[in-house]
Amino acid sequence: MKYETIIFDIDGTLYPPTLLKKYMTPLVVRHPFVCKTYSELRHEVRSRQDSFEYSNNTPESRDFYWREAAVLKDMSSRFKSVEAARAWLSDNYYSRLLKQFQEIGRQEDVVETLRFLKGRGVRLAFLSDWPLGDKLQRIGIDEFSAVAFTSEDTLYLKPSPRSVEWVVRKIGADPRSTLFIGDSYDKDVLGACAAGLDAALIHCRGASLADSAEATESWTQECFKSEKDENSPLYPSNKIPSSEQFENTGSVYKERDNKPNKIPNSVQYSNPPEVYRKYPKAKMIFPDWAGFDSWVKEAFASL
Repeated sequence: MKYETIIFDIDGTLYPPTLLKKYMTPLVVRHPFVCKTYSELRHEVRSRQDSFEYSNNTPESRDFYWREAAVLKDMSSRFKSVEAARAWLSDNYYSRLLKQFQEIGRQEDVVETLRFLKGRGVRLAFLSDWPLGDKLQRIGIDEFSAVAFTSEDTLYLKPSPRSVEWVVRKIGADPRSTLFIGDSYDKDVLGACAAGLDAALIHCRGASLADSAEATESWTQECFKSEKDENSPLYPSNKIPSSEQFENTGSVYKERDNKPNKIPNSVQYSNPPEVYRKYPKAKMIFPDWAGFDSWVKEAFASL
């Protein structure tokens, strides 16, 4: 089908997942307690965010960072108020997080593809669970800043369908003709599908790379096992595991005869072959941005 709207995840999608891990690694190494706390917080927020208590429609609860801080206060007796928890998050995590992305360079292939789609009349939007900072400007697509949204706008984290539904309503799109592109199957693809959209997985050379957000979170959690655990990287004799630990050891693009498959054409995208059964909800799967760009040039060539 011809999609009228495409919504993109940002981190790990508009620039390679390997860069995402590169940017996050120094933060984890330098501030392990902060990252451990934040990782646990995000997990807890996702488990609560569709509950009445979390979204009780009070003035405060219509502020995402207030909601997040309220959960953190519940998790730790260290914080005597929501305001104290919010200040801690701002000073210790978010201010440091944005600094990690200052090395993002212009992504010429991404800029070219997005401008091609815009020129064909395709409505574009962007959705991230993290603050934007100046990422769009650094990537080279600040012209799309008016249609770039975060959890601060939607009040929810992916994979809650409410996050994607908010964006669809905001830009006036029809979910039946909207495609979501992301690098995380569990968050991007499943969240978009739950909202009634088609979804495609990008940067999918293997399970851990395709789910880069999950790989990064798993790597973070590995860093923070109990110090009493002799296998823990925090145990005196152990080292922090390298990001390469989570690189893929097998490829979903290899058949039993071990010969790599070619990037499928548009017909195969609609009817995923056997190798795509690992990600059954994904309408299409692209190994990298170049694969996505090839599909774009084919699918929208006649517009």
